[in-house]
Amino acid sequence: MKIHTNQARSKEIEQLEGFFLSHGVNPFNYLPSEAIELQIQRIIAKTDICLVAVGDKKMLGIAIYRQLGDLPTIFRNYIEQSNCIYLAEIVVHREFNGRGIGTNLIKKIACNAVDEGAHFIVADRHDENLASAGMMKKSGFKVLHSFYDPHRRDTGNRKTTMLSLPLR
Repeated sequence: MKIHTNQARSKEIEQLEGFFLSHGVNPFNYLPSEAIELQIQRIIAKTDICLVAVGDKKMLGIAIYRQLGDLPTIFRNYIEQSNCIYLAEIVVHREFNGRGIGTNLIKKIACNAVDEGAHFIVADRHDENLASAGMMKKSGFKVLHSFYDPHRRDTGNRKTTMLSLPLR
């Protein structure tokens, strides 16, 4: 199957909530409905950028990232904010996990980030999310810090792990 990646189009933005709910919600992902709605509003407002991987006219994966320097406050003590891009979400269709779709989306973001002058991509995940950990390790992310995060994590060890991907 040939997979192509593009920036989300209007009709794809309309499908994002359903895609999040069908393929992104699991015990290790913090995706309450309010956060999904806020994320979609940020894409519509062009505050965030959404890349969509499509194959056979089917949405296979999405990756959402923020503009250069727009990082969550949890990163401020660990990395220079002005030269980073935050990977907010990455979700792959359940039937297509492990096929490199997430890794390829990260590569596309990395190319865009270098063009924008970024030195790093940063992300966070549940400390025990093994699928996410594998994808991020395969992409070259390194762990910055892990911390107890009971407001966002209610399963497992309840820790958030922050990561960075050097681009230069």
